[in-house]
Amino acid sequence: IIYTGPAKVREDFEAIIEHADRITVNLESARELVLLSELATKKGVKVRCGLRVVTSSQKGWTKFGQPLTALKDFFDQASALSGIEFCGMHFHISMNKVPDKYVSTLQEIGEYMQANFSSDERACFQYIDIGGGYYPCPFEGTHAWNPNKRCPSLLERSI
Repeated sequence: IIYTGPAKVREDFEAIIEHADRITVNLESARELVLLSELATKKGVKVRCGLRVVTSSQKGWTKFGQPLTALKDFFDQASALSGIEFCGMHFHISMNKVPDKYVSTLQEIGEYMQANFSSDERACFQYIDIGGGYYPCPFEGTHAWNPNKRCPSLLERSI
């Protein structure tokens, strides 16, 4: 289970810690990181976590997560805390018609990781959680009265 969402509170982290063997949590801020570490350390467990990052591809929607340029400092801070196993990242891009933003975001993340993390540090990253989705197709489905109707694939849709 990957637990993702903004403004997590103590009760959220207590539930996450209770199920730390099954949950990885995407954090939004240093406040969440420190609180999670304090609670996990008191319980004697390690919690797997990542950071929600915002890249240049996400113009206009930056109120959640941290800038990609803060990832290295966040990683270093997390690595120094007990109760934390920092192992990934998350980004969210909504309402797309084509995969271009996902591709450019992954490319930007890859370039940042290559420039700012050693190979040993990069090996700590076990996942990239991609959130968001595509515009729904304006299509009600195939029925007996329209057997040839179908939703176009992403590659067929116009931008």
